Amino acid sequence: MSDSPPPVDGVLRYDYTQIPAGEWIRRQNEETIAQLRAQGLGWQWGPWETVPLTAGHGATRGVIAAGPLPAASTPVVSTRPTAVSVVTGIDPSEVANALYGKVIPLSALGLARIGTAGLIFGPYFSSGNASFGVSFGFPVNPTGTRRVYEVALDGKVAWELAAGSPAGELDPAGFLGNPFDCRFYSGTQTQGPDPLEAAMFGAEAIAYRPQMMLWFSNLPTVEFGGKLPFVSCKIGDVTDGAVPADGINLGRALELVAYSLWLEYDSSTFETEGVQDIVQAMILTEDQSFLNLLQVVSRIYRTLDILQTDKLRVNDRGATVTPDLALHRDHLVETGINYYRQEESTVARELELMTIDPDADYVFMPSKAARPLSPVPVTSSVAKETVSLPVAINATTRMSLVTYAKYQEDNARKRLTLQTMLFGYALEPGDLFRLVDIANGFDNSEVWKVTESSHGANYINEISAEAILKCAFDFDDSDPFFNDVILLLHADSSTPVKDHSGYNNGMDLHGAAYADASHVKYGAASFRFQSAGDLVTTDDNWAYWNFTPGPYTIELWVRFEAVGASPPQMLLCQNGGLIGFRFWHLYNAAGSGELVYNTSSDGISATGTTITSGAGLVNGVWYHLAVDKDSAGKVRIYVNGVMKAGNTPADSIASWGPGVPITVGGSGSSDFQNPFLGNIDDVRITARSRYGDLYGDASFAPPGSQFPDHI
Repeated sequence: MSDSPPPVDGVLRYDYTQIPAGEWIRRQNEETIAQLRAQGLGWQWGPWETVPLTAGHGATRGVIAAGPLPAASTPVVSTRPTAVSVVTGIDPSEVANALYGKVIPLSALGLARIGTAGLIFGPYFSSGNASFGVSFGFPVNPTGTRRVYEVALDGKVAWELAAGSPAGELDPAGFLGNPFDCRFYSGTQTQGPDPLEAAMFGAEAIAYRPQMMLWFSNLPTVEFGGKLPFVSCKIGDVTDGAVPADGINLGRALELVAYSLWLEYDSSTFETEGVQDIVQAMILTEDQSFLNLLQVVSRIYRTLDILQTDKLRVNDRGATVTPDLALHRDHLVETGINYYRQEESTVARELELMTIDPDADYVFMPSKAARPLSPVPVTSSVAKETVSLPVAINATTRMSLVTYAKYQEDNARKRLTLQTMLFGYALEPGDLFRLVDIANGFDNSEVWKVTESSHGANYINEISAEAILKCAFDFDDSDPFFNDVILLLHADSSTPVKDHSGYNNGMDLHGAAYADASHVKYGAASFRFQSAGDLVTTDDNWAYWNFTPGPYTIELWVRFEAVGASPPQMLLCQNGGLIGFRFWHLYNAAGSGELVYNTSSDGISATGTTITSGAGLVNGVWYHLAVDKDSAGKVRIYVNGVMKAGNTPADSIASWGPGVPITVGGSGSSDFQNPFLGNIDDVRITARSRYGDLYGDASFAPPGSQFPDHI
């Protein structure tokens, strides 16, 4: 190559021939560009062609055109531009470092359309084309995997692909019009500098890790009036096989933000529990503390509680309000309960929620329904309030959140203070409780959330609480009919066998029956019966076992090992064991495998019989079996909540026999007749109808946890 080629028509021409493959790239970088820069000249590629040579050499023949450039043009790659306004309307000196001093978005993604945070490279113009790079901020998980699904220029989709395109050149299949040169960077700690950055700055090039970016080379600007278009794109997170269109769990999004490089919480210092809400994405653009973010989120998602114990927690109690504790009047200090409610007026309070619209380029949109249909009693202190929530959700979800948050806050204006003794000493802010039988006509279903607690002397806990909106209730950890329970066996231990009812009946294990921890429905174990003589019996007999002629419910969980075996297998009974000495019993019939429930009003013969049809019992499966006599005298047998038998016998009274125990797993007495083979868990007898009066012949969901042992 000549050191000082003569100018021809004002243009320098360089010819490359007979240069070994690979050397050409090095030489053009080190020699040609250096010479042009030394002369104060810009440069651009001319036409090139590759021709074959011999002995493992290749050759590239072409020209590099160099010379003074037109005043209104800036080279695609050049030395730093001077601070001169150009016809595009963009001053490169003003935008080259556009993100310095600004908050760069931080995103926890499902799938979101994000508008560019700003230019990070360029723009450089030449012959109506622009080369530049734009940022879409940081992902919360740089080690994750993301794809780009859409690129829009000035609001018009120019590239789109349902499967998305990974980091690198955009998949050519996605272009909706003329293709253009564009590269996607997914925001990792290992991504390298873009070729434009490398050509411009050489060894000083940076990779802008871990920003999500698009880089454009020679993008025609004629369709955008000679100016740079506004760039937006849809980015989705596919880490560990995630489906971006399914969104991201709100709790998971908060954890990712907390565990990110910018906050450095970990699972030992922060966690979320029970959060079910799904958002499209969470995109943070404000300079705020993490606690402030949690407060804003819980301000709208009213079922979320922020708790600080051994770690910072966000707990979602869900739409079903389940109290942690039920306080009876005997649990309270004699000072009583102080109720109060803030002053009310019929003001139609307006709450406007601003969230990111999933169909716009990172635009905050207000809720469409800011008012209820009619005014509700609220305090008049706030007529309108606007809250910005950094999540991408649609208009329907936005409206639902506004409505729920507004009514919840209005309901929470009802408050109380009280003092509990030792039973309520563990209650802390965020815990839920209900008050039971405080006074005649008292609403036992009201649930309260502890807002403040103060543990004082003599194990007295002073509590302030606010009402929780009655959305749905689930008292799985308590039994409103517990006072009617006359026998409750959890089968969790062999020594002793404990009756958890309020009567605390004495219980005995017989034969080889034992508490089996390998086959459990709920709790720690179940009763295991393997042969004749394996029984569980009460060792006392009291008049309260006479739960007839009124309504009653007999229920238990059963796992069969020999459905339909002979002789019939007794599950539960009060029966002396002799064929002519019986009061009531439930057994699995030999041959058919159906369930049979007999009652006897004289203790001698069966005067009431109810038999299932199509019980469908099989071995090795847990079944919830319930015999229920309702207030009208109808006896039903339910299998897993489905009625399989219904009968209203002329005489459905089950008499009771003084001195005759209740027996589980056989027929009782020393004869040990009709042994059951399998496991039985959670046995409960209640002197009231639990299912028949409530559901009748309809189905219900069987209990989803161990039978409660308190109100």
